[in-house]
Amino acid sequence: IEQSHADRSRGERSDRDRDTITLLSATPRNLSILLTMSSHHYIDFVSALRQDVALTADSLVATMEQECTVYSCRDYLADSCHDDENSSGIISNREHHTNRITSVDRLKIVDWCYGIVDQFQCDRETVAIAMNIADRFAGTNPTSQGSQENNVLHNRSQYQLIAITALHIAIKLNAEVAFGSENFTVAIHGTYTVADIEDMEIKILHGLSWRMCPPTSLQVGYQVLSLLLVKLENRTLERGTWEFLRDEVAFQTESAVRDYYFTTQRPSTTAIAAIMNAIEQVNQVDYEHLTTILLCIMEEFAFDSSRKLLEAREHLQCIVNENEENDSDTVSVTTRVSSLRSHSTISNGSSEGSCLTMY
Repeated sequence: IEQSHADRSRGERSDRDRDTITLLSATPRNLSILLTMSSHHYIDFVSALRQDVALTADSLVATMEQECTVYSCRDYLADSCHDDENSSGIISNREHHTNRITSVDRLKIVDWCYGIVDQFQCDRETVAIAMNIADRFAGTNPTSQGSQENNVLHNRSQYQLIAITALHIAIKLNAEVAFGSENFTVAIHGTYTVADIEDMEIKILHGLSWRMCPPTSLQVGYQVLSLLLVKLENRTLERGTWEFLRDEVAFQTESAVRDYYFTTQRPSTTAIAAIMNAIEQVNQVDYEHLTTILLCIMEEFAFDSSRKLLEAREHLQCIVNENEENDSDTVSVTTRVSSLRSHSTISNGSSEGSCLTMY
């Protein structure tokens, strides 16, 4: 929290040199500022970035170390199924099988979370942070001990409470406005009490050893795009290409949050998959330049194997294609982002659109 306030204070400094340093501190928000600048403002900041490119590279290395250690997530849904089979030989109890949490349950929660952050105008990357917290905590729950009632992977109400509390934590850590438990209880229409949320918050904080700031695929994506920007040197991209890459990577990484497959993938793997898919859509000349530079960057850092990256890329592209087929035939990034947000409204018939109807 103190670091969050420190970053915010640095961002408010008027001194241009200090602003430049802030932009170079490879946080998702600061890199987003850099990437959203109009082209005629790139020159000064790219020049500064070249002088301290090691900072971005070091930040990427640190991020990739974290994603492989303290912020990694196991395949808890598959492990839950495996433990059930070990405990009962074969799953013959239909009710036991039906009550198990599935990837569809998780998808519904993610979409609801996006609806909440949109309603309160929070950064949508907050959902990625929240789901990492929720997924890691769900993965720490012993799946082969205790009754179904006490096992979050067989108790949908508890699983939902974990995700809601994780979102509450993520908003408190990342939002620019005060957002207490009482506010959140109102937002979810009393589905859970303040005591429910605060009790679960303590369990999550202790269960995850207070590690609440996971790297996200969008963060890694912006770090890699920053390095791409530097390594382009004097090459000029077609007008609008850079803005398209930024928006497309954001769109695809956001789509990945909704799919359980990417829960167990490294954020850097998802980021590279999104960047590769985005580059695939630019003109031939820009494609060749960007692909060459991206391959160089991939060789410089400890990314996943080519096989895993290509697998993730294909899986992500399939998700994006399915969303496009379900929503519309348009290819506008703005329209696609809007259509993705349309998935986020989960309503019980009320006009609020933020009431839970999962269970």
